[in-house]
Amino acid sequence: MSSSSSPRFRLNSTQTAVALVVPEKLRPEIDSLRKIHDKAYHKWSPHINILYPFVEPSLLSSALTTLRAAILDHPISPIHVKIEDTGIFKHRRNATVFLKPGEETDETICALRRTLVASLRCREEEGTHDGVFRPHLTVGQAGFLGGGIERLRGMVEKLVGMEWEACKLLVLKREVSGEMKMVDELVWGSEGEEIRQHEGDPVALDIGWRSCFAFGDEFGWKELGETTPTKGDSAGPKELVISSYNLMAESHAPPFTTRIPLIIEAISSATPEPNSLSNSPLRILCLQEINDESLPPILSHPFIRKNYPFSTHSPTSLLPSHRNLVTLSSEPFTHYTLQFAERHKSSLICHFLTANIIVANVHLPSALTDDSITAKKNHMSILTDFLFQTPKAREMKEEKIFIAGDFNLTSSPHTIETALEHNLITPITAKTVTEVIDPNIWEDAFLLHEKDILTEEELSSGAGATFDRMENPLAALNTTTAIDDIPQRYDRILLWKRGEISVSTFERFGFPDEEGECGSDHYGVSASFLIPPTTPPTAFSPPSRSPNSPNPSIFTTPTQKQNIPLTKDTTDILPLLTPFLPTPSSHTPREQALSLLNTTFTTSGLDELQDVILAPLGSYALGTWFPDSDIDLLVVGSVGTNVFFEAVLRVLRRMGYGESEDGDGDGVKAVHFVNSLVPIVEVVVRGVKVDLQYCQAGELVKR
Repeated sequence: MSSSSSPRFRLNSTQTAVALVVPEKLRPEIDSLRKIHDKAYHKWSPHINILYPFVEPSLLSSALTTLRAAILDHPISPIHVKIEDTGIFKHRRNATVFLKPGEETDETICALRRTLVASLRCREEEGTHDGVFRPHLTVGQAGFLGGGIERLRGMVEKLVGMEWEACKLLVLKREVSGEMKMVDELVWGSEGEEIRQHEGDPVALDIGWRSCFAFGDEFGWKELGETTPTKGDSAGPKELVISSYNLMAESHAPPFTTRIPLIIEAISSATPEPNSLSNSPLRILCLQEINDESLPPILSHPFIRKNYPFSTHSPTSLLPSHRNLVTLSSEPFTHYTLQFAERHKSSLICHFLTANIIVANVHLPSALTDDSITAKKNHMSILTDFLFQTPKAREMKEEKIFIAGDFNLTSSPHTIETALEHNLITPITAKTVTEVIDPNIWEDAFLLHEKDILTEEELSSGAGATFDRMENPLAALNTTTAIDDIPQRYDRILLWKRGEISVSTFERFGFPDEEGECGSDHYGVSASFLIPPTTPPTAFSPPSRSPNSPNPSIFTTPTQKQNIPLTKDTTDILPLLTPFLPTPSSHTPREQALSLLNTTFTTSGLDELQDVILAPLGSYALGTWFPDSDIDLLVVGSVGTNVFFEAVLRVLRRMGYGESEDGDGDGVKAVHFVNSLVPIVEVVVRGVKVDLQYCQAGELVKR
């Protein structure tokens, strides 16, 4: 179809777009900045818009037919996209910082756009801000005050040099949530078809794993590239030493220039001297709260270069946040950054092929509040799920999995009781504190090592604490969220609960020196483990799990089914199950809670909550719940997701808190919105916790 015979389209809709989207393997670093600085992070993947605004959604199919004809009429070669600079668009109150393609790439993209625009019979300046098309990749926004633009641009400059081959454009359409979702693609040439087929390969699931940096006297810190370390000798046991240290990047902390010697001295005290090359332990160091001020001097220190010559970062690496994670090791590895919903939170996961080991470095949200504890539990659930589901782990059925870092998890029951007494947390949150680390999957190295030494009272009073306002002068500076001065064991090292790995030693480090000075407000923790030899398993048993834990059954090795005798068992199991099933009387508060919610919605006076359908899910729907189980409730309505949650939060909070006159707890308590991948409103009704989820299905409601 030629442009003269095609209809004329108008580029006037922000509901659709045609964009050059960055390949998945290059997105993690860009998104680490966009997550913090770009207001459109949750709506767009990193991209260079070619046509935006594009056409009205009703004309999308017709427009794509025209564009495909134009691509056939004007053969296009693969576009070599190379980012060579940064730029700034200034607005009235802030500025947008973007990555800028090189001159050759810029000309190629502009020529492609001219071809597409002409085929739609549009003017070249149509759909542009000021009549000129400028290819750019937005990374974030910053205000004019306080040097924010310069700081952001300095971070974005570390992405310059990125390049890739592009053989397709993605067609995007805006969802009700505002997210731009791919609905089609424009592919050109045999190369494009080959790329599209390759992206469907299972190998693509491992996109995002990167090689580490290695230090050498002749070349400094250099990325290892595609070099894969050979699998280690598993004939005998291997010693593993994992250390974790939060370095304190608070604004009120003394400058790193004065603390680096204390930090290095603390780390060295927990680093074992290497033995013979054949028997040297694998040393892994997980650091939290690293920033641009502390990373270069740490990586330039002779002790670090000698004992930890492999690192997730180099001195010039991009650090998107003021508090970043860095992992170092005595052996090479690959690593992956798992992003959480919160802007500054992630986990740094390292895979050591030589020893069949995965170590995740974490820094969970701080404070003892309802929101913080919920976020901690969500992060641990997401991380555990990733560790047991990632293709890297599936390949290694004998994987040894550890989590180390600052969990910010209150360890003192006295502190939790105080928070309850002052209404700083709800009873549900107090219970959730003990569930953040699932005891069915993870074991705590400190508790394993000290279980026969310390009493419960000693543990409750701060034994093994790593954050101590009474003894650590830097910890004493932080009083903004203090509930009491009881020392807390925030920093931990967890290991997968399989019973095969023994804890040889456990120690804390970084205590005040003779002058009373510390390198950080946290003490570090270090544990040595004896890893048993790897042998091919005949039958693999995944860890037991709580009902809310991810299912690691993907590890299960199929067993031989031949020669298995069949046994007939006629035992009636109902009497064994009955004591654990709900009783008729226990149904009453749950039925009343659901009835109260239904009445609340239908009498709220809000159109958004009229004609909704309430559908219980999970254990309650199946009649298999326990006395302390919550109710998973799906609300089906016809309005958008954001509109529903705004309305339901307003109504529930308007109902007020507290109990009814007869003391039955007839009101609504603890209304809490969890902005997770699947948004949830957590609410307590008549003492029953209900998790509200929402589904927009207008046709179903009409029926």
